[in-house]
Amino acid sequence: MVMNSEEKKYLTPYIAWLNVLGNNEGEVSRFIKQVLQLPTSIQGVLRGFSTAEFIEDKLSPQFNLNNQQVNTLTLAVKDLLMGKLHSKNFTSNIQSSLNLGPETSQQIASMLSKELLGPVLEDIKKIQTERFPEKISRPVAPLRSQTPKVPDRPDLKIEPSVNRNNVVDLRNKQ
Repeated sequence: MVMNSEEKKYLTPYIAWLNVLGNNEGEVSRFIKQVLQLPTSIQGVLRGFSTAEFIEDKLSPQFNLNNQQVNTLTLAVKDLLMGKLHSKNFTSNIQSSLNLGPETSQQIASMLSKELLGPVLEDIKKIQTERFPEKISRPVAPLRSQTPKVPDRPDLKIEPSVNRNNVVDLRNKQ
């Protein structure tokens, strides 16, 4: 069997971040506590081997990503799942951190959203609502319909000499 010079690693976002943290016990402990506070559905994606397989076996070959780009993308997914990265910035983050074009970055973000993150999108939105309240599009308050203010004028009185029956209905005039 012939191996590529770059061997696949299959790191979940959880394991990839633990590798970054290394032996820093305080940071590792804090990270694990943060993960345990997440909804179980997000924890499943964060720690699931299927996440590593999707990134390594589907995205990597389709977009010709090298090991460093796969690792960076895995960490970006971790940031999104944990609420450290807002979904509105996800595509631009992929573009800049992986050094890819906007179209490729959009395609990757779209595939991740549809094929990997779909089941947990509602949970991601809830986390982002809590973590990024300033980025949530709030409904615009309906404008109050204001009746035009009638200028103050003296009450107009009809002169007694004017016949009130002298009204012409212009809509029904023949």
